[in-house]
Amino acid sequence: MEKIISNLQEFYNNAPEISLHEDERLVIFSDLHMGDETNLDDFRIKEDLFSSVLEHYYLQDGYKLILNGDVEELQKSSIQYGWKDE
Repeated sequence: MEKIISNLQEFYNNAPEISLHEDERLVIFSDLHMGDETNLDDFRIKEDLFSSVLEHYYLQDGYKLILNGDVEELQKSSIQYGWKDE
């Protein structure tokens, strides 16, 4: 447990600080729970919506993307290669 806490603390200490300004556009996602693309993967039902928002707002209109926690679902899945861009 101490190793996990140490790793999290190191990650936090080395994370870049980003200033947000009120005139910036943001796309914020949380609780994606991306798994390994099997039936246990909760992200499968959200994938089309997620991709559509990224294509329209993030890529085309210059929004900043913020992923706010629970991006990967490590309790249900053994993620080795991540999601593929198809």
